[in-house]
Amino acid sequence: MDYADDKYTKREIEDIKIVLRVLFLFIPVPLYWSLYDQQGSRWTFQASRMDGDLGGFVLKPDQLQVINPILVMILIPVFDRVIYPFLAKCNIMKKPLQRMVVGGTFVAIAFIVSGIVELQLEKTYPPKL
Repeated sequence: MDYADDKYTKREIEDIKIVLRVLFLFIPVPLYWSLYDQQGSRWTFQASRMDGDLGGFVLKPDQLQVINPILVMILIPVFDRVIYPFLAKCNIMKKPLQRMVVGGTFVAIAFIVSGIVELQLEKTYPPKL
């Protein structure tokens, strides 16, 4: 980009570099949303092939759709009032971008675990004809 200084001002070149850095952050967004949208279909289907027994409570596959919004409503204040201030005191994850990276990492781990669970479930399927 620096070779374009004969056509563009230094400010324009710097602005383009900044835009490209921001666009780089959006590369994983379509992948995330394509996997996230599977919660309503594929993950529910996966849950229907599991027993859902959590000790004294049985979680049915269609109930999984309700858990996400409930957890969001509960955990946002917990993170905002308890976890993030505690981490800030420890000089960990002070910036929103750092929090996004950690959250994205946990999401990636959750999708990987879901894939591993599916591979284990496939071993229990009846053989195809």
